[in-house]
Amino acid sequence: MAHRSAESSAGDRFINRDGCIVGVTFLPRSGARPAVVAIRTKVASGKYKATGISVENVDFREAYERAVHVFADMHEIDRSDPVRKRLLATRESFMIKYGLTTRTVCYEQVVRL
Repeated sequence: MAHRSAESSAGDRFINRDGCIVGVTFLPRSGARPAVVAIRTKVASGKYKATGISVENVDFREAYERAVHVFADMHEIDRSDPVRKRLLATRESFMIKYGLTTRTVCYEQVVRL
């Protein structure tokens, strides 16, 4: 049996066969609740942690990146760890799994001077 590196194993345990992060899902808008990238994961202490990152009125790439960093922080994955880069690379698989597409939206915002 081939031996896998610790780095490979560490990253693999966070990624499903479909290429998405385990415990990171998309919840569409429902009533007053905005659409979110939801995170629910079991951390080293054995407890579950959960949160959501809104994807409404924000750049989806930034929102997904933020969700990945929150997930990685929950698992105490160092910012320089290559596993974070692998987790960030799951965005396309996530969008395919949930049938999401992006579009560029430009608008003027009213501000009071």
